[in-house]
Amino acid sequence: IVNLAHGELYMLGAYLLWWMGVQYNVSYFPSFLISILAIAFFGFFIEKMFFKSLRGQLIPGLLVSIGLILSLQSGALLFFGEQPRGVPAPIIFKGVLRAFGLVISKERLAVIIVTMFCVVLMYIFIHRSRIGKAVQAVAQDPDAAALQGISIDNISSLVMSLGAAMAAVAGCLMGTINPITATVGQQPLLEALVVIVLGGLGSIPGTIVGGLIVG
Repeated sequence: IVNLAHGELYMLGAYLLWWMGVQYNVSYFPSFLISILAIAFFGFFIEKMFFKSLRGQLIPGLLVSIGLILSLQSGALLFFGEQPRGVPAPIIFKGVLRAFGLVISKERLAVIIVTMFCVVLMYIFIHRSRIGKAVQAVAQDPDAAALQGISIDNISSLVMSLGAAMAAVAGCLMGTINPITATVGQQPLLEALVVIVLGGLGSIPGTIVGGLIVG
């Protein structure tokens, strides 16, 4: 499934962080965790509701994801309004660091550190865990994986949930740096597609190299 609505999961993660933090005064880190879990569950939901019956069908999957883009953007406009939103950064992220002639904000440094942690964690999960090997098996040959007793449904839902959670992490981190709007997920999606093409589909090291090239 090529889920073009992945950018909207990024957008919803950022909005949910803002909504809990600004509207209900929930502190940043609990809001961050709740947003990740909520978007992961939402990813599970849309996989079951919309994509499950379309696996392996490229064009229908693309059309459904485009429909999700329009629906989620419209829903965000109705619920959160047209005004760009911003998430106040926690005190630990405020200020700048200077070293060796370089200046970087603590907010951006936090993005780098959390991103590196997520990449390493995902690499270990995919290549070292039993579930990760099942994910690779399903990606390479679903029929052979099913014959080995691997549940295609469970693995597909898990992968969508993990992808949604990673989108929420990115949205929450960037929500303290960039304004949040209903269309904020479009540029990250386009950049992600370019990175995937450069780095190779399914290659985490290739994704890192592709991301650095694009950056």
